[in-house]
Amino acid sequence: GMNMSGMGGLGSLGDVSKNMAPLPSAPRRKRRVLFSQAQVYELERRFKQQKYLSAPEREHLASMIHLTPTQVKIWFQNHRYKMKRQAKDKAAQQQLQQDSGGG
Repeated sequence: GMNMSGMGGLGSLGDVSKNMAPLPSAPRRKRRVLFSQAQVYELERRFKQQKYLSAPEREHLASMIHLTPTQVKIWFQNHRYKMKRQAKDKAAQQQLQQDSGGG
């Protein structure tokens, strides 16, 4: 038979605002560092060649553009996600034009 288990349990939406208590700001939070144009350019250029870097490749790239390997790693992670999301958006747009069904 049809499995309807996913349909139930829509609680009242009125409770949502109660959970929006302002969080205390973390005192020791690092400020977001902006990469320079040159750094981003180099990161993007490398990303086009390779979506995944090995640890040595990452360290080499990091030292070349004066970032930490961790920063490079995070940038690549974020960039992969961003590309994937853009591709998904594009696919969704095309899907909408063809039909409004499917899922």
